[in-house]
Amino acid sequence: MQNNVDIQKHMNCIQMNLAFICNSLDRDFSNLFIDSWDFYYKPNNDSFSPGKLSFKQFRKLSHESLQWQYLGMKAHEIDPKSLLSSNLIARYLEGSKALLLNISAFDCPWHRGYRKIDIDHYCLVVGLTEDGYQCTDPYLMGNRLVSLTRSQSSRGRELIFYNRLTSAARLTVDILFSEIIKNINNNNIFIMMEQFRRHFSGLPDATQLYDYPQDIYLCAITRTIKFIADGRFQLSYLIGKLGVAHPKQNQINAIYTLLNDSGNTWNHINSLIIKVFYIPRRFEEEKLKITNYLEKVIHTEKEIYSRITECL
Repeated sequence: MQNNVDIQKHMNCIQMNLAFICNSLDRDFSNLFIDSWDFYYKPNNDSFSPGKLSFKQFRKLSHESLQWQYLGMKAHEIDPKSLLSSNLIARYLEGSKALLLNISAFDCPWHRGYRKIDIDHYCLVVGLTEDGYQCTDPYLMGNRLVSLTRSQSSRGRELIFYNRLTSAARLTVDILFSEIIKNINNNNIFIMMEQFRRHFSGLPDATQLYDYPQDIYLCAITRTIKFIADGRFQLSYLIGKLGVAHPKQNQINAIYTLLNDSGNTWNHINSLIIKVFYIPRRFEEEKLKITNYLEKVIHTEKEIYSRITECL
């Protein structure tokens, strides 16, 4: 199997930063993608609610989740305020080269949402300046060094140090497939996808789509559908890596291809939602297309589930 997924294009800010830490600790960052086939939509009433559409890895960075036993790393949370006035940072950085910081986009000067909106963002702390943290942000800024003031740094929500464990559990395709089946069944993902499609098809106009109408790229729906699409590419990447020389190569190749198809369909849905933002008069026409694409992607993902089940 030739793995053609350009994974750097399909990682969110948590994953880009954790990949740096994984590499610095000589761990395989692709194991981050174990639970990347995800979908969550559970509004409080029987109407469309884009704010209730979310992605597990952005709802909460859980260090109890499955992926950590295969990453072979352990997390330790630090108080972001205390580190600013201590000399502990050098000891922490000696181990993992960087600390993972969760900060609001509202307090992050290089983020599109700076002084606009409160959404989670992650970056890496690599040192201290006279006035706060020195950071890098592989997701938004590449290798460029950026800074947070003492005031901005102290409002960080989480600061996490990682150390390397002596061993990591070995992940195989069969283990991965078993966990996928468990995740799909336990979380009723297909039921929530159907509910999302039904609610979307009943929208009277586009106004409910955009919780931050000043900027389409800061809206919950477009950010989250991107994460959902990327999750399909992440899983195909991981399967492509683990599935080399597997005895059921043809079946695995088919699953790999279908996951990429699903990711492309989710991306197309997102592009249509963005199009409606700029051309609202096209809403009814594009809503029909989006609803049809949602039906298509649900069918594709049910087929993926069926093929994974057959592989076990």
